[in-house]
Amino acid sequence: MSRPWIRPLWVLLVMWWVPLGWAAEPQDVPKAEATPHAAVVRLQAFVDGITTMEATFIQRVRSNDSTEIEESRGRFLALRPGKFRWDYESPEVQHIVCDGKTVWLHEPELQQVTRISADRLDRAPAAFLVSKSRIAESFFTKVVHNEKLDLDTVFLSPKAEAAHFKEVAITLDKSGQEIQFFQVTDTLGNRSYFQFVGMRMNQRVDESRFEFQIPKGADLIEG
Repeated sequence: MSRPWIRPLWVLLVMWWVPLGWAAEPQDVPKAEATPHAAVVRLQAFVDGITTMEATFIQRVRSNDSTEIEESRGRFLALRPGKFRWDYESPEVQHIVCDGKTVWLHEPELQQVTRISADRLDRAPAAFLVSKSRIAESFFTKVVHNEKLDLDTVFLSPKAEAAHFKEVAITLDKSGQEIQFFQVTDTLGNRSYFQFVGMRMNQRVDESRFEFQIPKGADLIEG
């Protein structure tokens, strides 16, 4: 059975490039404010330097009472601006493909395809990673210094009222080339942590991999 938290507009939150190792727990981030502008500029520069990425992913979701809901695994591929595919292999097979104009969610077990306009990606937490929009255009930002890591953490809160998440917390390492901490909190208080393995960044990608054909016999649903 399909799970709501891995529907397209929710699954896009994992479209970030995270180094090996699980993110630190959220309570490790203290409340004291740091210098917002420099940290946000570094984050924007990091995003601007990405053209493509391909990796294996592991996703863990915890509920607002800290209970682990589920662990998912698969592969994803992204090409900026606007194209990606997200192939879940477990606990159930799902394929999410965006050709820049349309997002397709294919659920083989249900013989079902959901079609969604890519314009709605502006409501997703990592939309700026595959679009040309700037962080400041889509998010309110706050910067907090993480004493444990001795690094600044950027908190992104969506400006759009209809956003599908509450907050994203991102900490770049001292080089500004990798993410040290990555967490997403949804509107219900559930938190997601991500690990990406075998990352290949800024490599040539065949754009045909972002094309999608509705399988014969599948039901089409307009999302």
